[in-house]
Parts: sequence; structure tokens; C-alpha cells
Amino acid sequence: MITCSTGIDSIPNMLAANDFNNDGQMDIVVANFETNNIGILLGYNNGSFADMTTYSTGFESHPYYVITADLNNDNRIDIISVNFGSNTIGIFLENSSGSFTMMIPYSTGNSSTPYAAVVGDINHDGRLDIVVANYGTNTIGVFLGYGDGNFQDQVTYSTGYQSFPAFVVIGDFNQDNQSDIGVANYNANDVGIFLGYGNGSFSSVVSYSTGENSCPQCAVVGDFNNDKILDIGVANYCNSAVVVLFGVGDGTFLLGTEYSAGMGSVPWSLAAADFNNDTRLDIAVSGTLLNTIVVLLGYEYEMFADVTKYNTGDGSMPQSVTVANFNNDG
Repeated sequence: MITCSTGIDSIPNMLAANDFNNDGQMDIVVANFETNNIGILLGYNNGSFADMTTYSTGFESHPYYVITADLNNDNRIDIISVNFGSNTIGIFLENSSGSFTMMIPYSTGNSSTPYAAVVGDINHDGRLDIVVANYGTNTIGVFLGYGDGNFQDQVTYSTGYQSFPAFVVIGDFNQDNQSDIGVANYNANDVGIFLGYGNGSFSSVVSYSTGENSCPQCAVVGDFNNDKILDIGVANYCNSAVVVLFGVGDGTFLLGTEYSAGMGSVPWSLAAADFNNDTRLDIAVSGTLLNTIVVLLGYEYEMFADVTKYNTGDGSMPQSVTVANFNNDG
């Protein structure tokens, strides 16, 4: 394992990978919760990284989550920070020199305490939009994009009374070529589905259980059983497990088998990719309190029959996991 410093007392929370300087190498951006900034680590072609460059997210903003996308159609990767403390999302546009502009904030509402966000074109206008999970107000917020890095004010949809939405994903769950939204509701022990109408608006939420006392913390979309229908993988914080909600194809889901991430691991994040080149999706999940990354390899008949744990170091408490080819080995 190679480690890179994010700064004293930074408390890095979530990270994402992309090529920010167009050199063909994957770079990393991390949300530093306690030092109120995002940090960018530019990658070399051997899996190592340059020292971190930081950009402020504002006084006591406490960035909780970070994602990347080209928000203004200039073929450069921009950054969105989800600012738990200031009840905002922050837009960092990349300029021609490879650095980023000062943050442009958009309010997610008083006491909203946003936890996560996802990017997609949800109204089919060729412009990227942002959907935010507002933990404190039990809503998702939809920001429609203008295509130039600016966004409309958010429109909110209820996720249910005291549901505490912690994560949000986008996918076409009912195969109508429209973007739908899935949200992991930590306190409601379910994933809520909002079916999209294609114009940027959505149906009321329909909920699917992730298990009793499960506390879903994170989710990822993928076809885990190779039936050409999107499923949702979920990291359950309270029972330290991973489950898959298998899509039926009409926007409904069936709860699959529960797989342990390690007793007391309280998984905080997960990612999906084909790690062993067998054309089946596998899952990596952070075992936060056990200082591990847990890899569950997907199989044809038993979904995740092989579980391998990798130590991240004593006291490391891994919060986030992402997948990319950092050393260009194919």
C-alpha cells in the first residue's frame, strides 16, 4: 500500500479519481472535512502521486463528499464538493492552466446537511445536472444545469419522514431510457427509488428494504447478475454487511443475500468493478473500524463466494474507496 498525506488534522472523508491535467494519468481529489478544503494529488504513471494542492471550500464548510465531471463542456474535468457544514454544494471549474477557480456555492437549504451527490443528464438536454442527498431535511435536491457550469436553484423531493438520506445514485431502473434516482436512506433502512419522467421531474419515492437495522450508508449501480438489468449494491453500516437489490426491470427491486464485511467493520463506502477479469462485477467496501478494504468477488451461481480483506494500517479507519487504473498496467 502507498500512502499520501492529506495534511495534519485534515480528516479526509471521501475521494474521487479522474485525469485533471490531461496527461493520461489518473489523479485523486479528496474532501478534507476538518481543514475545510479539497485536495488534489496529481498522479504519476507508477501509481505514486505528487504532493497535495488544496482549494478552500469555505469557513466551517466541512466538505463531506466530492465528485468530478465536465460541467461546462470545455473538455476539462470540474469538481463538485458537498459541504456538510455550510449546507451547500460547491463548484470548482478547471481553467486552461490546469488549476481551479474559486468555489461557486449553491445552497441546499437551511439545516440540509448534504451528505452526497451524483451527476447526470436527467432532463435530456445534453447538459449535466446534479442530485444531492440532503440528510438533515430528508430530501433529495435536483439542480438542473445550464451547460456553462451554472445551475438552477434546487427542486426537492421528500425521501420520507426521518429517513436521513445518506447517498444517491442515478440509473435507468425501469428501462424507459429516462434517468431514475436511487437514495440510500440511513434511518429508514431502505433504498428509495424516484422514477424519472425525462423532463427533470420525478415520481414520489418508492422504498425497498435493505434489511432490518441495516442503516444503508452508500450505494453503487451495476448489473451484478449479468441479466442486462441494473441492480443496486449497498453498504450497510449498522450490521456491517453488503447487500444487492436486484432490479426486475420495471423499477422494482428484490433484496438479495447479505454478505458480511467483517463483524463491527461499519462499512462507509463501496465501489464496483471487475477486479479479476471474469466479466462479472465485484465489490470493494471500506471496513472502517477494522482498518480494512474488503473485496467480494462475484460469481455466477453464488453472487459473492470469495471475500478477501486487505489491511489499510492501524488506526487508518478507511472512509472511502474508489477504483481506477493508477499505474497504467492495463
